Amino acid sequence: MKSVSKLWGLTSLLLAGGLHAAPVVVSDPSLLNANDSVAWSQLGPDGTAVGPAFNAVSAQGNSVTGNLAGGAGCLAVVTNGVNCSWNAGTGFNAGDSVLWANDGNGGTGALTLNFAGVFGAGLYLQADAFGSFMAQVQVFVGNVLANTFSVASDAAGSGVFIGALDNQADITSMQFSLSSCGTADPACDINDFAVNTLQLKVANSTAAVPEPATGALVVLSLGGLYAVRRRRRASTIPSQQGVSA
Repeated sequence: MKSVSKLWGLTSLLLAGGLHAAPVVVSDPSLLNANDSVAWSQLGPDGTAVGPAFNAVSAQGNSVTGNLAGGAGCLAVVTNGVNCSWNAGTGFNAGDSVLWANDGNGGTGALTLNFAGVFGAGLYLQADAFGSFMAQVQVFVGNVLANTFSVASDAAGSGVFIGALDNQADITSMQFSLSSCGTADPACDINDFAVNTLQLKVANSTAAVPEPATGALVVLSLGGLYAVRRRRRASTIPSQQGVSA
């Protein structure tokens, strides 16, 4: 009976909270399954100086604070900007308002974004230089660095989507930067880049769904409990056979 009780306790724990897996990288926005977003247009019109510290609110009313490590940035409008403009390309469409880590004298990255606690977040990022670049994001849970991911652009330096996803809503901040840039532009600055709309996967829309590995463990635990019970019954009913899933 002890073995059944212990196994049932483990199963209850798994069902109640699930196992916490480390955040995973997301380089395809459809895999983030975002249900909220932060549009940088709320920070002002084309050419607005932003930061170094700033506040924003998501479409669902979630607060996001940000900081540019090297100074103020610029609110740029893709293609149509007059005072501060960015070229259209992958993830950057004409008319979009993007946050550019540049104060007119040079790059002002890295960019840190802070949340109350989300399942995931990501955005399109592009270096302000020609040629391939490597985007990087550091993911924090509380004050602990949970993981660091990199996503490489194509040879032309097109924008890339970079973010992270967890199975619990405990990601509290992300720092976006470049680890290398401008293979075709020796004057590139790894602190000089732009980001488009921040996409979020938040907890106040749908409940967390356990990852496949977590679900499998729950099934195995329940299966183990069933097997223990079946074995005990088999001593009195020898003809019964176990059922395999």
